[in-house]
Amino acid sequence: MVPKPNTTPRTTPMEKRPLDQVTGIPPAKARRTARACLQCRARKQRCSPEPDGPQAPCRRCKQQAITCSFQNARVVAFEEEPGPSRMAQLVVELHHQINQHETRIAQLERHAQRPDAPATVHLQVPAETPNRPDPSIAAASHSPGFSMDGIDLGPPIATLRSLGALAKTDSRAGFDPVARGVVSMEDAESAIILFFNHCHPWAPFLGDEMRHSWRDLRRTAPVLFLAICSVGMRFQICNPEQNFTLTALLDQAVSRLLLRPTLSDVTLDSIRVLLLYAQWMPYTADDDHPPKSRYNEISAWAVLGLAVRYALFLGLDQKCLQPFAPSSTAAVSPDEVARLRVWYNLLTCDFNLMLTSGLPASLDPTVSGQLARRFGTHRLAHQPADLRVAGLVELVALVHRTMRRYGDVSGRQLNVEGLRQLNVSFDEWEESWMGRLAHTESQHNQLPFTSVRWYRLALNSAALAPILSASRPHSPLLVPSLAPLIVTSLTAAAQILLSLSTNSADYIWQLHPRGGASFPDQELEVDPTAVQRLRYAVDSTWISHTFAVTFLVLCYIRGVIDGDMRVCTIGQPLLPPTPGSIISRLLRLARDLFDAVGASSAFHPARDFRTIVHNATALVLAPTGHEGPVVDELALQSVLDQMNEAGFEWPGTLLDPGDYWNIDINLYEE
Repeated sequence: MVPKPNTTPRTTPMEKRPLDQVTGIPPAKARRTARACLQCRARKQRCSPEPDGPQAPCRRCKQQAITCSFQNARVVAFEEEPGPSRMAQLVVELHHQINQHETRIAQLERHAQRPDAPATVHLQVPAETPNRPDPSIAAASHSPGFSMDGIDLGPPIATLRSLGALAKTDSRAGFDPVARGVVSMEDAESAIILFFNHCHPWAPFLGDEMRHSWRDLRRTAPVLFLAICSVGMRFQICNPEQNFTLTALLDQAVSRLLLRPTLSDVTLDSIRVLLLYAQWMPYTADDDHPPKSRYNEISAWAVLGLAVRYALFLGLDQKCLQPFAPSSTAAVSPDEVARLRVWYNLLTCDFNLMLTSGLPASLDPTVSGQLARRFGTHRLAHQPADLRVAGLVELVALVHRTMRRYGDVSGRQLNVEGLRQLNVSFDEWEESWMGRLAHTESQHNQLPFTSVRWYRLALNSAALAPILSASRPHSPLLVPSLAPLIVTSLTAAAQILLSLSTNSADYIWQLHPRGGASFPDQELEVDPTAVQRLRYAVDSTWISHTFAVTFLVLCYIRGVIDGDMRVCTIGQPLLPPTPGSIISRLLRLARDLFDAVGASSAFHPARDFRTIVHNATALVLAPTGHEGPVVDELALQSVLDQMNEAGFEWPGTLLDPGDYWNIDINLYEE
């Protein structure tokens, strides 16, 4: 409608005068308040509310039969806007709700930090993770605050890590066996007590304080806590499935140190984990075969090699030895003593692996041997085994020095002169340390004296392979210089077995195969206390004991010795030993020893070697009525296979049955 000229427009009561006509200021743009449900907003579609009410579903949600957000939302009409008193009440209610939420959050945090929190995570990891973003379509992001002002140019990986290109840390919290529900707190405590009471004396590189602070260890080093529990649980009577689940978790932790390590993993605790794993290896079992130890020369070499790399990366060889150097004036701290214990264990394990496998050692023990006595007599070296470990390190350095002088890197290539000098050094070392360790309980069957017997046998027997193999010459002539090596090897093998018999402390130090009077006359019985201690030994112990048995059997069936361990004369027929002979009593002792230890647990390396010992001893302990030992070729092959698995590089036909070679006894006369 157009107003007539010369007339003023009038406003009706239903109309409002525009604001610009009153103030002359343009009005602000009105805010749009159209409603849309959350489902339509997410799809960026137009929402069509129903006229039935503010909580009625929109047309699209109704057509698709889904719940509309309008149905759950509380719609507040404009006329319901609260007044000042109601607003104050709402503020009080909101404050009360916030306090309740904070209380719940605090309770959840305390629950998550409790050591006995129930497991919420399982070992099974899903093969596919849903809703994972596709890395191929991920867009590169730019950080506005990125700067390279504080970056130093170092090694490429370290430089990129400082720029954030590589991961710096990775959580290890998922390896707590209690939090994972694998073991209970009671089982974990029992396993740790067992480990420190029985296992730790065989490899004393952890601090005794850990047995009392294991709850803190669980929080600060869950993988080390897991490794200790795994070793302890191995010797407990428990559900086999629990042992296998614990092994699976430990395998994940150790494989992570090899396959997915980060800089934060290169720690002293990681080296401790690897040392525990290498010396008490888990078992592998399937539905068709009984549990079997994984220990062999390659598995031990791989795990110890990784521990060596970690140690050298940390500079452990320098950091732990420097405080004990004569030129050092600073006080030695408990942490430095703890580091040296780890280094010494790694050093001795590396050397022992060389003896059992023929693989070259990775570490040089020269400086460590020079400082061993300073460590053993230090006031902070208060653990019972510290002084004994110092003696063992000196022994390792002594052998290494002789090997280096004669150009041997594997312990299997020393010539006769080198072995003669080494045996003299062994005697001097033993005499020296017998006095220092005179007050050690049961020192006759504990390290370092068990180690020196094994060193004597392993090093001297390596030179005897040509005269004990099936391909040996048929001439009776023998190089006289080899005679002392045979005597030394026989003595060491006999001492390894006799040290585990009753009353062996009275005669084992004077034992000599060439003098039958040095052997006891009575039947040799297994010492229950020694067997109980041996049950928890490191895995390599069973290599040395099994080899001692096979060496004695080999010397007898090859005609080198008779039943009383005297060297056979030329032309002497090989006869079965009498039941009371020295060789018969020694082999029965060995058989009883492996039976006693193997029967103590379903998960024990002695069970793996027991069949080998029975096969080997059966070659000598023939039934009554036989004219001579019955050579069972299958048993011989079984022994040969086991020796090969142990890493000894004997000739392939070493145990092949054949004509026996008799040696002139005059070669053994002094």
